[in-house]
Amino acid sequence: MLTRLDRPLDDTVPARRSITLRDLLTFRLGIGAVLAPPGRYPIQRALADAGLAPGAEPPVVGPQEWLRRLGNLPLIRQPGEAWMYHTGSDVLGRLIERVTGGSLADFLRRRVFEPLGMRDTGFQVQDAQLRRLPTSYRADPETGHSWCTTTRPTASGAARPRSNPAGAGWSPRWTTIWRSAG
Repeated sequence: MLTRLDRPLDDTVPARRSITLRDLLTFRLGIGAVLAPPGRYPIQRALADAGLAPGAEPPVVGPQEWLRRLGNLPLIRQPGEAWMYHTGSDVLGRLIERVTGGSLADFLRRRVFEPLGMRDTGFQVQDAQLRRLPTSYRADPETGHSWCTTTRPTASGAARPRSNPAGAGWSPRWTTIWRSAG
């Protein structure tokens, strides 16, 4: 575990205990998004270099490789110590896949969305329904402060994610999971 957020990646101390399922479910697993301008801290740069940084672009590696890369990085906080956004949902998604032996998308469809009558909710949007997606916004990559608008998808990018969804990090992201207005 890092001694401090601003320290080099090799300035670590042992974790006081292992990460528990409760830590994972409450997003207190000790690693997650650092809510600071991108690249400010060494761990942010390491996450970006490993292709794991939270952001608008999904990882280009599969879930197993994503977990391997994450496991090579130090924790930012002690397990159970603090809530950290983002990474817990990626790990939870992969855990659900391993336990169920299927994809997260299928698990959510069968166990959550269908029983609740959420017929238009999922990780994919059919081309005929793309008009229903709202415009999305993100920080300007050069300034980190200004907001720029991205255009609505016009073809199958949202309909066919690049990789298997498994939480926040696979395409499309949790923040763009599409839900019917009606």
